[in-house]
Amino acid sequence: MPNQVDYHGNFNAEIFEDLFSTLCKALYEKYGPVNIHMDGASYHKRRVENIPTSNTKKQEIIDWLNAHNIVFSDELRRPELLELVQMNKEKVTFACVKIAKQYEHEVSFTPPYHCELQPIEGIWSVVKGEVAHSGPHPN
Repeated sequence: MPNQVDYHGNFNAEIFEDLFSTLCKALYEKYGPVNIHMDGASYHKRRVENIPTSNTKKQEIIDWLNAHNIVFSDELRRPELLELVQMNKEKVTFACVKIAKQYEHEVSFTPPYHCELQPIEGIWSVVKGEVAHSGPHPN
């Protein structure tokens, strides 16, 4: 019986971004700027910067505000500090978008829960099944 170990551990954001950077360079050299469409897989959407949330410790919120040169009173409580974060945060930037912009490419994401918009999904499900049954790959 084939090894049933989960294949997900063989791929992550770091590996994806390295491959994606190589792809972006090759696309640019051959075609110039292009539009790239991808789904919302977690490794596609690694954030460049973590923005404090309601679960973030107060000191980490303070550190984030200081790192962004945002002036605030030491007397502010956590909810008020989070309000400052919300008012001053930039639009979420994903690492793959930043990589693509280095080569003048644009990245668009398909809406969540609409796999029918990804024609590759039918083929990919077959490939993933084969990979899962073959066990973990050393790379």
